[in-house]
Amino acid sequence: MLTVQCDFDDTITVHDLGAALLKNFAADQSAWQKVDEDYHAGRISVEECQRRQFAHERVGENAVRDFAASTVEIRTGFSQVVDYCRNEGIRFVVVSNGIDLYIDAILENLGLADLERYSAQARITNKGIAVDYVDPTGLPLEEHFKIACLRHLQAGNQPIVCIGDSVSDIPPALEADHVIARSEMLDYFQRHQLPHFSFETFYDVKEHLQWLLHS
Repeated sequence: MLTVQCDFDDTITVHDLGAALLKNFAADQSAWQKVDEDYHAGRISVEECQRRQFAHERVGENAVRDFAASTVEIRTGFSQVVDYCRNEGIRFVVVSNGIDLYIDAILENLGLADLERYSAQARITNKGIAVDYVDPTGLPLEEHFKIACLRHLQAGNQPIVCIGDSVSDIPPALEADHVIARSEMLDYFQRHQLPHFSFETFYDVKEHLQWLLHS
């Protein structure tokens, strides 16, 4: 059997919903973009980046959910892969640095409200959206959220397949048994000549999982 740890933004979705929310609702566009520059320069963690960026959001919960539902584009084949994993006894887990407000709304709209998932926990305040990270055991975290989730899943004693696209997916992927990558994550694994599969749709993902399950 296998356990899948799958990223959300730019992986399950075609675009980054967190970034789209910031572009539409952040009170100060230059401020959140400066935070983004600090993250990509390696000056702050992805978790700190999310905390600082979403603090600039002046939006209510319903507006977040409505925006997500109306703008999201799901990567082709995602629901079919979830069905395949359920039929084959593969544990499929969404692990995202994004916030639960839009992730939960999208999964509910897909009829996947029961899908196991771990993400940032968002609280609407009068000063913006507050973001907290808590590991699967309930321990608050400042950073390394995805690695903490991976290590929690490793306790199930099944090979871990890490699916993702971004720089933040690389650390957990390096500790996983198998990697399915695209975009920046794919570039990293190709550049360092590390074992991996590539994907553009979830039909690609299904083929790789079938091979891993039956090889």
